[in-house]
Amino acid sequence: MKELILNKLGYSKLMHNSSGFSQENFEDLQSSYIPGEWILISNKVNSTKYIGFINLHATVKNKIIHLVSPHFFEQDKLKTEDEWAVRYITNFINKAIIKRDMLYKKESKRLCYGDTDNLPGLIIDEYENCLLVAINTAGIDRFRKRIEELLKSKFSQKKIIFLDNEKNRASECLPVYESPSDLVDTIEISENNFSLKVTGSTIQKVGYYFDHRENRLRLENSLLRLNIKKESGLDLFCYCGTWGLHLLRSGVKQVEFVDQANMEKNIVNNVENNKFSKNSIKFNQESVFSFIEKKISENKKYNVVVCDPPAFAKTQSQKMGAISGYQKLYKNIFKILEPNAVLAVCSCTSYVTYEDLDDIIQDASRSNNRNVILVDLGMQGLDHPVPSLKSKSNYLKYLLYIVE
Repeated sequence: MKELILNKLGYSKLMHNSSGFSQENFEDLQSSYIPGEWILISNKVNSTKYIGFINLHATVKNKIIHLVSPHFFEQDKLKTEDEWAVRYITNFINKAIIKRDMLYKKESKRLCYGDTDNLPGLIIDEYENCLLVAINTAGIDRFRKRIEELLKSKFSQKKIIFLDNEKNRASECLPVYESPSDLVDTIEISENNFSLKVTGSTIQKVGYYFDHRENRLRLENSLLRLNIKKESGLDLFCYCGTWGLHLLRSGVKQVEFVDQANMEKNIVNNVENNKFSKNSIKFNQESVFSFIEKKISENKKYNVVVCDPPAFAKTQSQKMGAISGYQKLYKNIFKILEPNAVLAVCSCTSYVTYEDLDDIIQDASRSNNRNVILVDLGMQGLDHPVPSLKSKSNYLKYLLYIVE
């Protein structure tokens, strides 16, 4: 197994818990590496060695080398590179499964979450009828067959499906072997005592957004406790309607769902399968921004609004554009809120902080001559572990307001 030595810049990144490195972080980096080749990583400061993998064809500058293990590497256990990689991947997948069973044993869940499970680029989500696997790094993709065999041995009753997202895999020049629409008929999900289904033709990401699971339950519990009107609710960027289902179970009488994708069949089925009346809901397939403007012109008001948009920024340089988008969104949402309405503000934009979101809500309230009370905060669910508040994996935000 080849060995790379960190220079001072690389060692500094290592000490700041970085897991992605570029060529400039190493001394005398050669060019003869198999894409995804596993390597030893060492430094001149101490004798600690780490394990990682390299792909010089990767297009993301600071992620050409992935450090996968922060632990001391024991040289006497080393065999071939392939043997070591398989042993490593097997060990950490097993650890991830044990950890998730401790957290959510009887529910659908994220089994593996990339870097935070020491497996960069590997996402595994467990559903009631299948496992969906996404691999976005060459060092892990080289062993996809071994990963499939391992998962089949652990989940013999479930189909193992690899979802190769062309956009995500392109940064490591990885081919697309599988087409999700050809492989997935329906995924079946259990969450917070709801039973949900999403058809294969409408799935996004790795099928479902488990990360807001705890916040959906927090919102439901808050609505059950608060003494407010619950005549009308609104689930914006609704996907398969899980936020809206929690509104219905909390006692909201009528809920509208809005999404640009055609999710009506999924939502109607999920509403009826969970014993709610189809007459208590309405689906609107259109842009959320256009929908809100239309409701403003109709002078329509709601008692409870949940807004859970996709990420508005993928990089730090896009942050100000994201903030501008949120400002436009919430200034208009305030115009369709009844007095003493509840507003759930959700964000998966990692570069936008709680403070940024709160500033946006305060500005929207002033612009609309309204007062707000912040009554709850939340972060991502337990199957999306966060090692520290400063970690890049700490991306999800949930803020709950009463808008007077």
